[in-house]
Amino acid sequence: MDIEFLVQFSALAYSATYPNLMEFTDNIRILDAMEVSGVIAPAEAETLREAYKAFRALGHRQTLQDKSNTVSDHDLEDYREAVTGLWEQQVLSQASQDVLNKEAQD
Repeated sequence: MDIEFLVQFSALAYSATYPNLMEFTDNIRILDAMEVSGVIAPAEAETLREAYKAFRALGHRQTLQDKSNTVSDHDLEDYREAVTGLWEQQVLSQASQDVLNKEAQD
């Protein structure tokens, strides 16, 4: 699960319509801009923000304890499932739209 990829992909995919998505480089503020612009619903933005912060916090704790940065399948499982669903919704729907637009142009 890659929240950073999802956020950056969405910012690039929608930036022509919503240039404010390119104002910041950090994921939290990009998520805020995506929410304000209506690219994602407020509940989805909050889920992604909380999941991102939880994964970052876990990674930092593991680093401080000289443990691997690998997150096990059981760690943060609820966030993992929620983000996977949002990833499929955002990335796959945008990719499908791109294919349809290309076919319409041909």
